[in-house]
Formats: sequence, structure tokens, C-alpha cells
Amino acid sequence: MCELRTGPILNQTNRPDLLVIDDETEMGKYISLVAEENGFSATAIDDTDNFESVYSRDISVIILDMFMPRRDGVEILRFLAEDRFRGHIIIISGFDSSVLHSAMELAAAHGLKILGALSKPILYNDIQALLLKGSQDYTSDDPTLAGEVILPTREDFIMGLERLEFEPYMQPQIDINTGRLLGVEALVRWIHPTLGIQTPDITIPMAESEGLMDELTYQVLEKTVNWIRIWKDAGLSLRASVNISASTIIDLSLPELVDSYLRAKQLPPGHLALEVTEQTLMGQLSTSLDILTRLRLKNIELSIDDFGTGHSSLIQLYRAPFSEIKIDRSFVSKATEQKEARAIVEMTIVLAHKLNMKTVAEGVEDSMTMDLLKELGCDVAQGFYIARPMPPEELLDWEKARSGTR
Repeated sequence: MCELRTGPILNQTNRPDLLVIDDETEMGKYISLVAEENGFSATAIDDTDNFESVYSRDISVIILDMFMPRRDGVEILRFLAEDRFRGHIIIISGFDSSVLHSAMELAAAHGLKILGALSKPILYNDIQALLLKGSQDYTSDDPTLAGEVILPTREDFIMGLERLEFEPYMQPQIDINTGRLLGVEALVRWIHPTLGIQTPDITIPMAESEGLMDELTYQVLEKTVNWIRIWKDAGLSLRASVNISASTIIDLSLPELVDSYLRAKQLPPGHLALEVTEQTLMGQLSTSLDILTRLRLKNIELSIDDFGTGHSSLIQLYRAPFSEIKIDRSFVSKATEQKEARAIVEMTIVLAHKLNMKTVAEGVEDSMTMDLLKELGCDVAQGFYIARPMPPEELLDWEKARSGTR
């Protein structure tokens, strides 16, 4: 074991902490050296019996060899999940890629933050790239480490609905072949007057638990339609997609409400799409199909979101009148590195086109992924590589700057 410290790691510098767990002592030393050269304060252990003696929830990165004697990597991942570890994890192994793939899926299922996975022997540049990715998320004054986060209350939420504080932030969707801006996805943001912007991971669970999901959905939907009209008047004709919840999809008044919003702004139905997840349809199926069919009769586009992550993907495509498949980011983001993810993306595109549906890949974060999607015949791309979600009033300037037409 190299550089074993007694007690949890206590960093006396401003450098992020890193812990290597590998039963090959020389490998631990090697990775520690790479980490130190790239701005980390590194510790390595070669025996998981000593794990708790050096572990701390404030460690920034843990590099974990899955095959360890007595206590393997799966058990360590389970411990980290139960302790709600907040840092990043890099998984390494000398086994084949399927073991690394399964380990990454397990860690993700536990809700852990995964930077990536590396097969042994590990190259300097590969581990460096992952460490640099992890260091970008590290700041010594991270508010999540400094104290308790203040969350809004139910009363705040109800008041927010009354004051129309919920806004659709727009993430652009572009044609993969031409680069042309085709539309946006409306993602809800709560502009809280004192607590600042509240993201969907706070807003959506609160709306669902308080039975206010319909009110939230309709507020975002109506505001989105208003912005479609504003953009159209400015010479930019776009389609906007809005997510529909499980409770809203069984609201029999939904088709008429959507139609009324569009008519009020004199917009044809093609300017709006509704996104429905597979899980959403698992409830009152007959009512959902009733509403989805009536929406399609009104020429409203329907997109099946997070495709491939539910329990009955193909039967949902067979039953419901979808016009578009959104390929989940969990597959798209890994498609250039994992043959399993690439195969799922490729087969989804083939299936969609055979069913006369378009495909939208979400979670596109780099040029390699964009090139692969183009090669595989995907139609539309969405993700940070193109643009992050933005306030709707910024979209016109973003498009002008992107296209060079000011």
C-alpha cells in the first residue's frame, strides 16, 4: 500500500482530493502520480479493509478497481451509494469491456456520479482526460459543501403558480445534416424571487407530490405557445416540444386546451409537439390512448421521450400514434465509447424510420457523437454541444450569432 494516511483524508491545500483503490500497488502509485501532476492531492490504498480509514464524503474523485480481494468494487459502490457520496468515480478493471459497462450502469443506478471507465493497462492521456473532466466540477467554495441548501416550500410553489414564476427555458434542436435550427424543447425553470432559479430536479418532484403538475404543465405550455408566436413574428418559424406528465396525459380536456392555445395565437398545429415518456403511459392506458389519438387527429406532433428506458418500448410504439422517437441521453452519450450503446442508438434509428417516425438524439455533448449520429442517419440533435437551455428571449440572438446574420 502506498501513501496510506491514518484517518480520513484531510486536505490542507486547495487541491481536490483523489483516492485510488487498487490491489496492484504499483498501479496505485502510477495513477497517484498522474493525479498529482494534474492538480489533485492523491492517496492510494491496495487493501479495501483500510477503505473506511481514509474515506471521506468530501473526496472529489475515487478511482476504483472492480476486482479487489475480500471486498470487491461492487461492494464499495454499494457503500458509496448508501453514504450518498458526492464526488466523482472512475472505474477501472483488467476484465473485458462488458464488466466495465455493467459496473458503470450499476453506479449510475445507485445515483453516483461516473466520470468514465478505463481498461488496464491504463494510458497517461486517458486517465488525464478523465481527471481534467472531474476537476472542472471542483471548486473549494462549492455551496453544496458549505452548508445546507434552502429549498422552497409548498406555499412558495403555490404562490409561484399564482405569480406566473415558472418559465420555459429553450434548448435548441438542429437538423443533423444541415445544421438548421428546427425547434426547441421547453424545459421548466422556476424563477424564485429570493432563492433564484430552481431546476426541474426540484420543481417537478414538488409539483407531483403536491398534486400541482397539471397547473405547472399548462402554465409552461401556454407560455411556450406565446414564444412560438413571438419568434414567428420575428421571422423565425420553429416547433417547440413540451413535456406532458402522467397526470396531464389523462386529462380529457388536454386536446381542447392545446388547440385553444394555438388558435388564440393563430398558429398551425405543426408548431407544437408534446413529449410523453414510456413510464407515463403505464397508468390509465385506455384514457392515455384516447387523448393521444385525439391530439394526433388535431395534427399535434407526439414524441415518445426517453425511448428504451421503460419496460415495454415496442408495445408503446405499436399502441400509440407517435410521430417521433427521442433517443435517451443514457445511450447517446455513450454511443461513441460503448458498442452496446451504439447498437441501441443504431437500431432505434432504423426502427423509427421503418415506422415513418423522426428521431431526436438528446444529450449530444461533443463533435464525435454528432458525427456518429450523422453516420447512423439520425434526424435531429439536442444537447450541450449545440446549446444549453436558455431564456426564451435569448434564442433569437443565439440563432443570429450562430448563423452569422445580425
